[in-house]
Amino acid sequence: PSAKQRQLENNLTKSLLTILENADRGLFLKMFLKRFAKVPFCREVGFSLQRCPALADNSIRRRVVAITGRPADLVKGDGRKALGIPDAWIWSAGWTVLVESKIGATLSQDQLEAHARRAGWRPKTYKTVRCTWSQIYEAFKSLSPKDRVSRLLMEHWLAYVEHLNMAQFERLDDLDFNLQNLAPQDRRAMLPRVKVRLRTFAKLLSEKSAARKAARHYKGKWVKNWKFGDTWFNLGGEQSSKTWHISIALRPEGIDVELLANDKTVIRRLCDSGVDPFREIVRMAGKHRELQLCCRRAWYKNPDSPYKGIGVEHVDHPMLVQPSVLGEATQNQYAGMLRDVMRVLLQDRRFRTELVIRREIPRSRLLKDKISAAKQAGLVADAVHHLSPILDYLMRVTTQ
Repeated sequence: PSAKQRQLENNLTKSLLTILENADRGLFLKMFLKRFAKVPFCREVGFSLQRCPALADNSIRRRVVAITGRPADLVKGDGRKALGIPDAWIWSAGWTVLVESKIGATLSQDQLEAHARRAGWRPKTYKTVRCTWSQIYEAFKSLSPKDRVSRLLMEHWLAYVEHLNMAQFERLDDLDFNLQNLAPQDRRAMLPRVKVRLRTFAKLLSEKSAARKAARHYKGKWVKNWKFGDTWFNLGGEQSSKTWHISIALRPEGIDVELLANDKTVIRRLCDSGVDPFREIVRMAGKHRELQLCCRRAWYKNPDSPYKGIGVEHVDHPMLVQPSVLGEATQNQYAGMLRDVMRVLLQDRRFRTELVIRREIPRSRLLKDKISAAKQAGLVADAVHHLSPILDYLMRVTTQ
């Protein structure tokens, strides 16, 4: 294996031992030993990375646990002397477990035999047990630790395995939406997991034609170049934040799919174009029952700072409406009022004035019947599809 692959395998093994050693042993270690190592559970165990325990050859029960990225058959090898040392050891009174991990599917019998000889184990004095990272992932995911440390360790490990594509990303779940409701300490601990999962979800969304179409407006049209925050991302790269763009944000209530611009120059350019563009925006948004249209104020923490844009304290919505419930005359009246209000608000330096067309996808709908991640991405793509014609229109109106 390459040096990078070997490092990934070592890191993955280290992460497994971390959770086995530090999480609730009555849950995680017990599950691993009984199901995957086929040895009796014991709380008093030793762990080591690569270093063989001194009394390994005296153990009555000896196990070689071979973990692979996908189900694999043992291959004999090319006859050359196998090199390397085992990835990890776990031992207790009466048994020793040797752990060899792979991120791929190739498993060499020669290498496993060489590892066993290193421990002083002769052929037929030990048993080899094979499993996959995905199987361990599913087993751990089924557990329900009660203490906070075990819960956080489990969530971090699950996210790490997902990030390495050792387990399939199934769907956004309750924890992803609950992040903003956690205590600050727990939120900081869980944020890395949510960020990894959000990028995985963004990749699924990028495969939808509606998302690809929206991203073509910007240089960073590929998902790897999209602009990401902690719990949101734009369908486009850094350039997208300077003009109209579609943003996807995780909220406790679900997912907000928003078409917006928060650049003062762009908003002023729209206001200077007259009332007709506002009427057209309201009319187009009115075609879809679930779309909302609003003027939003993003209040700065420090309005006098030259970098005030990165410090928004809170937001409010002076004008919020669902255009589909308005008659044509009322839509036109609202469009004129919206333009007038935004022209006034643009003069205030205490906040950033934004125009937002939003589709809210309820959390209950995203989690209903444990629908797949692909179907969740399909719900978001449907919202993007409805917003795209308005995005195209706004880009034409305000581009000079």
